[in-house]
Amino acid sequence: LLDVPLKTSMSSFAVKVRTTKTATACRYGRNETLVTSPMSLIDDHHFQTAPVTFIEGTHRYYFSCDFAEGASTNYYDLIIDTSAPVIHSITDGDIEGSNTTLSAKWNVSDSLTNVVVYQFAVGTSPGYNDTYSLTNSTTPYASLQGLHLQNNSKYYWSVRATNEVGLTSTVSYSDGVVIIVGYAGSSCIGIDCVSE
Repeated sequence: LLDVPLKTSMSSFAVKVRTTKTATACRYGRNETLVTSPMSLIDDHHFQTAPVTFIEGTHRYYFSCDFAEGASTNYYDLIIDTSAPVIHSITDGDIEGSNTTLSAKWNVSDSLTNVVVYQFAVGTSPGYNDTYSLTNSTTPYASLQGLHLQNNSKYYWSVRATNEVGLTSTVSYSDGVVIIVGYAGSSCIGIDCVSE
């Protein structure tokens, strides 16, 4: 059993193996037929590699340990993600016909690990949260109700995203949506009503 996360933002670390029964020696390597690098003995159930430096990506490592009944080999895929998510766009429409609702969706990607939480806020200028304070979400969209918006005023969404290994994107801002009460182009509430 591997005693390190299979997904991490660290690029250099020693890998510790915990065995479920007493082992006399363990080795590791990048190839199943070349598992020859010795691991340091910590105790009967724990062995550790020398520090290993990784580049970003997925790395398969093989581990072989010697037990009384013979050797056993397993492999693990280590995902090294050193890059935060990227927010490509925030779509909030151009005009909203209600002074109590706002909707937006955001396009976010991360090439190696999943985005696990989004944080968003709404304000009267990019980066402000004077209309809706910073809030966590697990979905890449939000539909807000019960707001008190000013007619003929513009409101901006701020969004950031965090991935599985704890890396957070820079904050991105929408280009703003103008409140024009009674505007005929806004006939419903919800994320499906956001104009492209």
